[in-house]
Amino acid sequence: MRPEQCQHLRARTGHRRREPAPARRRPRHGDRGLRALPLLPQPRRPADRPHPGQLPILGAAATAAQATAPANNERAQWLSVCASVRDWAVANPTEYGLLYGSPIPGYDAPKDAVGPAATVVMLLAGIAAHAATADRLHPAPLPTPLPAPVRADLRTLIEQQSSDLHEEVLDRVFLAWTQLFGLITFEIFGRLDGTIEAVADYFTHHMNLMADLVGLPAES
Repeated sequence: MRPEQCQHLRARTGHRRREPAPARRRPRHGDRGLRALPLLPQPRRPADRPHPGQLPILGAAATAAQATAPANNERAQWLSVCASVRDWAVANPTEYGLLYGSPIPGYDAPKDAVGPAATVVMLLAGIAAHAATADRLHPAPLPTPLPAPVRADLRTLIEQQSSDLHEEVLDRVFLAWTQLFGLITFEIFGRLDGTIEAVADYFTHHMNLMADLVGLPAES
């Protein structure tokens, strides 16, 4: 087919010759367009995780708070320790988030952070043990029995600390410990916004409920 016949055929069918697309210019380094592109967030490397040096400070605050309560008033000591943890978290939300926020894959806390991290739960367990020694600890029985594997884990911890606590009591202390930090985390990260306005009263109420569960006597 001759060229003039091809042109006549395209005219009859409405087919138009497609013009070649202009060549795309490869951006050069320093082009304005490249600088305008949003940068994707880079994942944090495990080495970027700050050293949890705030743990001893938090533990020291909790220890000092216990010392301000009367020695024979375990409930007051309990509430003082719990309140001090919340006060520290509210005053240092960024540091709290680094300590108790989302874990970073591949990051393992330094070994010297394990002890300070257990300070608060050790204080709570010590308060319960002191009340038990003074015959002031009377936990109400619960209908749900402690599973045997969990009892064995708790017994191992009790023997490691040379404590006389019963497994059921330590189990309740652990429950109170997780409730303490869970409630603080909900407050710090805004999970209670729009639901609970009296956050301080709500917190104290729940820490009293945890003290009831452990079996601490009411404040005299």
